[in-house]
Amino acid sequence: MTWSDCMEQKINLSLLWNIIKNSILQIILITLFFISVSLVYVFFIVKPVYESSTQLIVNPSAQSNANVIYNEIQANLQLINTYILVLKSSAILDPVKTNLQLQESTNTLQEKIKIKNEKNTQIMSIIVQDSDPKVAQSIASEVANVFLDHSRNKMNVKNIEVLSEAKEADYPVKPNKKIYVLAAGILGVLLGIGYAIMRNKYNNKTYVMEEKK
Repeated sequence: MTWSDCMEQKINLSLLWNIIKNSILQIILITLFFISVSLVYVFFIVKPVYESSTQLIVNPSAQSNANVIYNEIQANLQLINTYILVLKSSAILDPVKTNLQLQESTNTLQEKIKIKNEKNTQIMSIIVQDSDPKVAQSIASEVANVFLDHSRNKMNVKNIEVLSEAKEADYPVKPNKKIYVLAAGILGVLLGIGYAIMRNKYNNKTYVMEEKK
C-alpha cells in the first residue's frame, strides 16, 4: 500500500467518524428502537420453549465371561437404532397421548421429541421441548415408561432401565433473550450508520446542485 493510499484511507475513516458524530442522536434512537422491538418480541410475543430429558440405559446381562459381555454390548449398540425408531413410533406415542390426554396429533408430538445416542454408548436420551415445562417433563417421563413396558411385553427385552428421571425445567431454552437483544442492538447501530451515510450523501448532492444553480 502506497503512502497516498494510506492517506486516502485515513481521510475516509476521518470522514466516516465525523458523519457518525454528527448523526449520533439518530443512530442511538434507531438502535433503541430495534432493541425495544426485540424486547417486546422475546417477552410478549414469542412463546418460551422449555426442555426436559430422561435417559435410558441398555444394560448387559449378568455374565462372568468377558467375551460374552463384549459380544452382548456390541449387539446392544447395533440395536440402539432400532430402539430409537421404536421410541418415536406411533406404538409408543399413541399410548402416551392417551395416557396424558394430549389433544395434539402424533406428528406434532413427534416434532417435540428428539432421541439422542452418544456414539458407542448404550445410553439413549429422550429430549422433549414444549411451551409448558410440566408438559415437557410429563411427555419425557411417559415416553420412557411406555417404551419400557412395550420393550418388555412386546419385544421381550428386559435389560433396559431408566438411568436418570426427567425434571421440570426452571428456565426456557428458547428464545435466547440476550442473543436477540444483542443482535437487534448491532443491527440498529449498523442501520443507523448506514442511514447517516446516506443522509450525508444526499445533503452533499443537494448542496452541489444548489451551488451549480
